[in-house]
Amino acid sequence: MPGIFSIFTLISIFYIFRGVQLLYEIFRSWSSLIQEPFSARKRQIAEQASFFVAVPPSVAVHELFHALMIWAFGGQVIDFGYGVFWGYVSYNEPFNDIQTWAIAVAGTVGNLIFGLVLWLLLRRHGASSVRYFAVRALRFQVYFALLYYPILSLFLPAGSGADWQAIYDFRLTPLASGITAAVHIIMLVGFYQLDRRGWFEQPAFGSAMAQKQYVSLRQQAAHNPQDESLQIQLVSQLRQGGARRQAAYLAESYYQQHRSADMALQLAMIHSQNQRNLPGSVRRYAQEALDLGLDTSYKTITAHQLLGQYHLERSQNEPALHHLTQAIATAQTVPQEEINPAERSHQQRMVANLYFLRSRVYRQNKHYELSYADGQKAVDLAQSAEDENGVHYYREQLKILAHHAGRELSGP
Repeated sequence: MPGIFSIFTLISIFYIFRGVQLLYEIFRSWSSLIQEPFSARKRQIAEQASFFVAVPPSVAVHELFHALMIWAFGGQVIDFGYGVFWGYVSYNEPFNDIQTWAIAVAGTVGNLIFGLVLWLLLRRHGASSVRYFAVRALRFQVYFALLYYPILSLFLPAGSGADWQAIYDFRLTPLASGITAAVHIIMLVGFYQLDRRGWFEQPAFGSAMAQKQYVSLRQQAAHNPQDESLQIQLVSQLRQGGARRQAAYLAESYYQQHRSADMALQLAMIHSQNQRNLPGSVRRYAQEALDLGLDTSYKTITAHQLLGQYHLERSQNEPALHHLTQAIATAQTVPQEEINPAERSHQQRMVANLYFLRSRVYRQNKHYELSYADGQKAVDLAQSAEDENGVHYYREQLKILAHHAGRELSGP
């Protein structure tokens, strides 16, 4: 048994270190963690706590449920191991096949009960961060019990005592294993549907006022499901707050019924978030938004930018150049007096990025002079927006282009 779990012991050393570190951080900043608003930092801490803090007791509960079933059948526990991240229970009483199956499945039941009870106890807590910790802990327990551990069991040596090897031994317990498989599939499908709808998500906010406004908006949107403006505002806040799956589910539901250009654009932006390479859904929704007709220049610019970036990533230079040029041209037609002074810097950063993306297209086409010119415009706009990071990044790219274009960079 020690040989089987030696790798888990090594993992546990890191696990304990990070868990203690996280507990100290939570203890030190507890008063601020339970205050509103629910911020991105609090979300990160809660998600880490659902793994590093909630898992160790759940492992103990897992092994305890094994022991309880052994005792219920009149057996005796002769050895018990607990390594924070892993554990085992050994017994010497000979059991029949169905009893062995019941002992094996008891651990998984323990994990599910632990996650459910934790969520039930904390789901009405006054602090958003605590409620979020509870729902994420429940999510991880379901993932661990029904997906991670069954997959892990496939790679453990036969006869190592892995629970799922005994649970799904159809040769010995065909009926119990079959029923388990059916329940297992149903639970996984149900969990997937909840996860896809963003049931385990919670948007983050920059201020308590923004959080209160979101709560009010959510209530209004629930009472007025046909109000497009309210639905788009809600989807936008969810997207910007990091509740991407909630935003996608609400947006897709509304879009399927109403074919809204604005909602198609929201879907394109949602599918573009946290993606190293934009998926095909971004191209589809952005193009549908343009085809259906967007009512503001900013929305049109955004749709063309997403399409330009999508094609650029695939070295489809002609359509990329077309969309990025369209975005830049649209931005140039917006009268300066119509731009809110508070949004001017954001608009300049957006156009700077458009020039930079088009510069990349020109570079791929080996049009180095045009690429250099667009790169310089990106630098100038970033400077006007006081975007120091943007200025630094664009100038680094210009150093490469300067050689190809036969130019010397000016300035620091």
